[in-house]
Amino acid sequence: TLIRLSSPELGSEPVESAGLNTDLRRQNVDVLATASAANGGNALWLVGPSDSERFLSILKQYEEETAQSEIRRDVAVLGIVGERVALATGILALVAGCLDEVGSQPLALLQGASPNSVVVALPDDEKQLPATLKLLHTRFNLDA
Repeated sequence: TLIRLSSPELGSEPVESAGLNTDLRRQNVDVLATASAANGGNALWLVGPSDSERFLSILKQYEEETAQSEIRRDVAVLGIVGERVALATGILALVAGCLDEVGSQPLALLQGASPNSVVVALPDDEKQLPATLKLLHTRFNLDA
């Protein structure tokens, strides 16, 4: 599940807070990836399907009244993992080129939480997802 939350009243403060993160850990909610923007109170989370309802009920306690949320459940998460892969020159361009070539529009691209991974959220499409994986494998020379 991809959850986006934005609120103009949050200003430079991201939605995420220590209390939210503590509550998520206490309830054993597994957040696959998260990102927040420091310029506009935007936050994004990727949560596995078994944890999405618990995540949403906890998040509700922290939402501002003016917050707008988008919840998308038909999401596939693609992880590109390797030593310092997120810092390698041209990785994002290569990933974007593969997505474009198969006609897949990413929902989110997360880079920076770890230098060893790039996370892409995609629509869970039976044709585009396998085509994207195959093309990425080829472009990264992993076919051998």
